[in-house]
Amino acid sequence: MASSAQISHQSAFRFRTSSLAMPVLALSPPLTASSSSTAVPDHHMHSKQNSSDETPIPDDEQDMQLYIQDRRVIGYEPLVQPALLRHEIVSSPASLRTIASARYAAARILAGKDDRLLVVVGPCSIHSPAQAIEYANLLKQKIPQWNNLLIVMPLITPRLPLSEKPRTTVGWKGLINDPDIDGSFKINKGLRLARQLLCDLTAIGVPVGSELLDTISPQYISDLISWGAIGARTTESQLHRELASGVSFPIGFKNGTDGSVTVAVDAMRSASNPHAFMGVTEQGLAAIVKTRGNQAI
Repeated sequence: MASSAQISHQSAFRFRTSSLAMPVLALSPPLTASSSSTAVPDHHMHSKQNSSDETPIPDDEQDMQLYIQDRRVIGYEPLVQPALLRHEIVSSPASLRTIASARYAAARILAGKDDRLLVVVGPCSIHSPAQAIEYANLLKQKIPQWNNLLIVMPLITPRLPLSEKPRTTVGWKGLINDPDIDGSFKINKGLRLARQLLCDLTAIGVPVGSELLDTISPQYISDLISWGAIGARTTESQLHRELASGVSFPIGFKNGTDGSVTVAVDAMRSASNPHAFMGVTEQGLAAIVKTRGNQAI
């Protein structure tokens, strides 16, 4: 049996990506603030206009508190609870079979017990659920021809059809963060669109993979994912390694932005061990998350 180090090195090279023809969304112009945003308190507007660290320190005690806290925050909007969204958009029995069978097969491939190659196939970003479903139907027709492959369609990931898209600088952040592609950042709408799309794709019989960008959004969609990814920009992040240690599906780490594979191998070793970190529950409550470690990497 191969050692954990050997398996980690093998896993780092096992994933391949290919692409079928599909329109890819071009980056949108610089985003602007939405006129539909919730009202912003006066002190927040003041903070936005005078957020420079060179702003004179106020003498008044109340002004001092406003000066110290949230100087660069415009406002807050409530986020739908993960449990409520899961209750609202429920996966079908067909979806559950697709997800479970793909997770099982992917884990066996990573463990060297299945000779097939795990291939992630799809466009870089998804901005149109209708086009994503059309693409999935075409892909589904081809899957029976490739018995030596386990096909996974990316949906929210790094170089996969995205719900969330990591950006090196600025630009469109993906279907979840900005579903209308206009800078309005209707994240609740994006979460609903992404979850419904995942349900639709898996109901067709196409497994879906996604990049994990934070410790909150997985609570909304992780039950619909068959394979996860940690991108080049976050492979070195301890927070993402901790998150990967607790997800219920196989996961892969991309090499670092400098091309180093060592970073990915170190991340795999870390994620295979138990961790404890701060996260949220399905009810949206802040909590200490304790994990067992993920061996399917």
